[in-house]
Amino acid sequence: YLSELDRQIKLMKENIISQHSQRDSIPETLENGIIFGVQNEFAFQLLQGHIQDLISHGIDGVKRLNDNFDNLNSKLEYVIKKKEFSKVKKLIEMNSTQIQTFIAETERQIEGIIGKEKIFEDNNLFNLYVRPYLNKWNDSKELLINKLRIFVKKNEDKLYLSQVKYYLEVSNPIKLDLLSSYISIDVDQLKERLVRYIEKNKLNAKIAKDSLISQKIESDISKNDLHFFKDIKTVGNKIYLHFKLNNPTNFNFKDIQMSLKI
Repeated sequence: YLSELDRQIKLMKENIISQHSQRDSIPETLENGIIFGVQNEFAFQLLQGHIQDLISHGIDGVKRLNDNFDNLNSKLEYVIKKKEFSKVKKLIEMNSTQIQTFIAETERQIEGIIGKEKIFEDNNLFNLYVRPYLNKWNDSKELLINKLRIFVKKNEDKLYLSQVKYYLEVSNPIKLDLLSSYISIDVDQLKERLVRYIEKNKLNAKIAKDSLISQKIESDISKNDLHFFKDIKTVGNKIYLHFKLNNPTNFNFKDIQMSLKI
């Protein structure tokens, strides 16, 4: 039924365009006559009804997708806490693709009905019956696109920050090129994000010699994290000290200094 209705609407649209393209050859009295005006208005009213149904369906879809953002945000928060980073990326990409596909398909259907013909631009009947619905769709579409943009930016920001903190716990300090490969982001973009995180106090760390160093982790290390063994022997007036340091953690310690007081 819908495909047949689309076909009829398309034929009607072509008929309207054909009538307008022949206006130069139509006598002025006939062009302004009742039959020509009634036929055009009736055709545009039918076109309006079809456009209205299509755009109403599109706007309902926009509302559903818009209402779903809160549920998606909660789900992403949960998955990020579980450190399932690849799943977070897939959810963001899937939702973004779903919205973009929905908008593109609705636009395709609208274009299939009214086309891109310039003939409609200055048409009073088109502006009266069809234009208001198109404007309403465009407004709803732009709101959804803007919300999607904010959604993606916000959750990507959370994702990258969580990944940085996670890998910094695994290795402190960590090379920036290595970190960028882990989280699949360009090194320069990574540096920009790190500077922003540090400036906004979201990340207690510093960048030094192409590495990221977590100052918080350095200060919060427990004595139990490092196992220290010592063996002291005396031979005559000499003392032999043997030390062994065992690191059972995932932290990467370097440039360790030891002081001996006698």
